[in-house]
Amino acid sequence: MLLAIVLMALISTHGCGLDDPADADLLLEEQMIKDGTHPILGSWRLYAFVSADGSSKVAKPTVEECKTCYTIVIKQDKTIEGRASANEISGYFDLKNNTIKLGLATYALAISPEDAVRIEEEIIPKINKFKVKGNQLFLFYSGNDYLLFHRTIE
Repeated sequence: MLLAIVLMALISTHGCGLDDPADADLLLEEQMIKDGTHPILGSWRLYAFVSADGSSKVAKPTVEECKTCYTIVIKQDKTIEGRASANEISGYFDLKNNTIKLGLATYALAISPEDAVRIEEEIIPKINKFKVKGNQLFLFYSGNDYLLFHRTIE
């Protein structure tokens, strides 16, 4: 009788677990978003353009030259707001496939800093994947080319 009860208990709990470890990781990440503890959340500032071959170029203007240029804030509701040079950026992200989509919320013609045209017209529309590692955010746009963002202090 005891053996039958144990066997029934094992059978009834078998379907309660997650079969795929990736599903468990996703559930943990989703909970971290809800709790506000996920590492992607917060404020970020563009630091450099990095090519697939590892070469990089520091973005202009630098933070010393413009404190608000090329900044984004990633929120718990999975939306993104920010600023390029003269234009506002908006977007969203999805944890399931580490996908991200950014676009210009406003578009103003202005005398732009050195990298503005490249970022706003060529790169932002192509951003599709992200990765967070420590205080760095990688936004991939053409294969393995990416924009490197550093976390900012709020």
